[in-house]
Amino acid sequence: YVMWGSVPFGVVAILTYSTPGFSYNMKLVWAAITYNLLNMLYTFIIQPYASAASIMTNDPDERTRMQSIRMTLAQTGGVVCAIMLPNLSGFLTKYMTLAQGYMVTTAIMSVVMVAILQWGSHQIIERIPPQPIDPNNKAGIKDIFATIKLGPVFVMLLLFLGVYTISQIQSTMGPYYMKYYADSENMISWFSMILMLASVAGVPCVPWLTKKIKKKPTVILGLAFCGIGSLIIYLMPQGSTALAGMMIGRAIVGFGYGILMGILWSIVTDPIEYSNWKTGHAYGAITLTLVGLGLKFAMVIGGSLPNAVLDSVGYVANEAQSPAALAAIRDLTALLPFGVAVITIVIFSVFYKLNEERLSQIQAEIAKRDGRK
Repeated sequence: YVMWGSVPFGVVAILTYSTPGFSYNMKLVWAAITYNLLNMLYTFIIQPYASAASIMTNDPDERTRMQSIRMTLAQTGGVVCAIMLPNLSGFLTKYMTLAQGYMVTTAIMSVVMVAILQWGSHQIIERIPPQPIDPNNKAGIKDIFATIKLGPVFVMLLLFLGVYTISQIQSTMGPYYMKYYADSENMISWFSMILMLASVAGVPCVPWLTKKIKKKPTVILGLAFCGIGSLIIYLMPQGSTALAGMMIGRAIVGFGYGILMGILWSIVTDPIEYSNWKTGHAYGAITLTLVGLGLKFAMVIGGSLPNAVLDSVGYVANEAQSPAALAAIRDLTALLPFGVAVITIVIFSVFYKLNEERLSQIQAEIAKRDGRK
């Protein structure tokens, strides 16, 4: 999947950042088609890629280290892209239009991406033998519903929904908050950058944290950082005089988000083991797809809810905002993510029962059932 999906993904990425000479309406159609195709190809690659650790090793600590390294590099790549895309595109305007500059920059990044994924796909060694496929008992719709009813799988879906809702809403609302509430439009890029930089610092802490306090408390700690940082942002008074406090809160959120990125993609394979043990079938693709629904739902919420709320309170772009609009911007940026963090902590703390000892027991029983040592 990674090897064969990388080339089409790179090609479609270039097409997504291309601006053909169509009419306005046709450009919208082009953007919608290429963007959705890009997301489909991303899913085609990321689902098996994210679950690769579960077939490379049974050791939970090794899985955690692998996923932490992966997410550290992913967050670092996000910072590189955030800096490179606008700056290199701007530099290229000396020789072409800005739209062409973005396309060329995306093409350069796509070539690098394809090369890395091609190399990476050949480093994956599947050490855990796959379960034999029974042609008379293939996975179907009933298996999807049976899997989602499993406690750890459903809780993991809710966990991803909570974490990515926090991320998506704050990403959407950050520019509004800086421009209108903080009165610091010139700091919008830094408000985003400090989150990414802090997240890069958070991810490498995950292997150490899981050794000291185990996986479940590490997840709760990451959510707590996100909640505390959001609360700090909410408590800041309006205006640029509170900019330092806003940035500190944003950095705390970013550090917590980094911890979550390191641990989430490590524990996401645990419900696959549970599903295999409970049902007798290793439906990794189904489990990851269901968990991924939490991420997709969060993207929908993060993209639509802020716009709906702002429209309802009379927000007008590039104008002085009413008290109701300013309050909505503040609440959406900080209070809502704080509430989501608290609710997610409660749900995960109460209902997620897979700890390291239980997982080791499950793995041993699966190995015995499948005739493995």
